[in-house]
Amino acid sequence: MVAKSVVTYDGLPVKSGGAHHLRTRNPETALAQIQTFLSKCAAQSSAPRCTVNLLSGETVGIPKEWTEILLYRFTDAYGSAKEKTLGETLEYCWTIPEADIARQVEFLNSLGTLPAHKYGMHSICVTAQYVIQLVDRDSGIRWPHQDPSSYLNFQTSGYGEELGKSVVYARISDHSTMSLFLNFPFEMRDPELRKAVNHVQNHLPFSLSKSHWKFWTLTKAGNKYLGRKIVSPLASD
Repeated sequence: MVAKSVVTYDGLPVKSGGAHHLRTRNPETALAQIQTFLSKCAAQSSAPRCTVNLLSGETVGIPKEWTEILLYRFTDAYGSAKEKTLGETLEYCWTIPEADIARQVEFLNSLGTLPAHKYGMHSICVTAQYVIQLVDRDSGIRWPHQDPSSYLNFQTSGYGEELGKSVVYARISDHSTMSLFLNFPFEMRDPELRKAVNHVQNHLPFSLSKSHWKFWTLTKAGNKYLGRKIVSPLASD
């Protein structure tokens, strides 16, 4: 069945910083905050994609010896890394099992003060991308119409997000961040909308922006969706 409407939250777009910052310098605390949100507000649609990312580059403030020690450690555990050049920086990336997230975050925390990249990039971080479906506060049951097929697999004009597919992307380090693309499958005047948004807000370690909300409706032709900006449902009467 094709859904007629959905409210989305994109927090935050690249031009607005790219992600919400978690208010802790402790990686293990950051992971606990993320896991609390997931356990209280969401059901996972699939296993998360998890990585360890390590940067190298003496010209950007990362000591060669520090990188070499960690490169050896993660290569020994997970094999050869995928490499990507980012300006003056070389990034190494290893895909890790979901079961290893807590152990690698604990290790990251044990490193103490991390080298500061001169452009503010994470010198090392653990990432996790979760595809989720939001759940009712009281019953824990998933709200309906939380899959792309309910919205004709329609992609937004941003970075190819699909309506009906909620995604959480976390980067865990000494400065942890969390990006959200959330889908609330309600009409604007549905009282359940504000209830659902309030439930999400109550379990996040930061405030949702009053901007970056859209209400999407199916066109009369029934072949696509049009989105218009709205204020946060928490700010409405």
